Amino acid sequence: MTFFGVCYSPYHRTSDLPPNGVTEAGVDADMEIITASGFSHIRTYGVDGGNQWNVDKATKHGLKLAVGVWADPKDAGKTNAQIDLALGQAQTAALKYGKILELDLVIGNEVDRTDVARYSPEQIHNAMTYANKKTWVREHKTKDNDLFQWDGTGEQT
Repeated sequence: MTFFGVCYSPYHRTSDLPPNGVTEAGVDADMEIITASGFSHIRTYGVDGGNQWNVDKATKHGLKLAVGVWADPKDAGKTNAQIDLALGQAQTAALKYGKILELDLVIGNEVDRTDVARYSPEQIHNAMTYANKKTWVREHKTKDNDLFQWDGTGEQT
């Protein structure tokens, strides 16, 4: 299967340092342009700091998502909080727009850059294990649509 995607970061509309200058309307306009240009997939780099609207607006415009989550090499709790935030945004968007989400979670951006930080394979593996325990897909009928479901606990209730 062939598909066309784009990597996206919302900081192009401003000369201010991130996350300043990013607006919800700007992200929405970008997603509209991306969709109108024939792209069907998007890869993002974060879920906060100006990126908090990416999942919502990509879902609104029907884009399939690979959501980037920053990993903190010194604090697994911060990494896990980013994973929780990403999954919460996905659940909210799925329910808001009544859409099926095909969500890929990309854990760790630029983890091979030793000039920024040093990550061990174990740190990224542990984050992936955490994410795997927190996620699942189950059918939930709302207006005859199957939606991504996540309750924030990893418990299937």
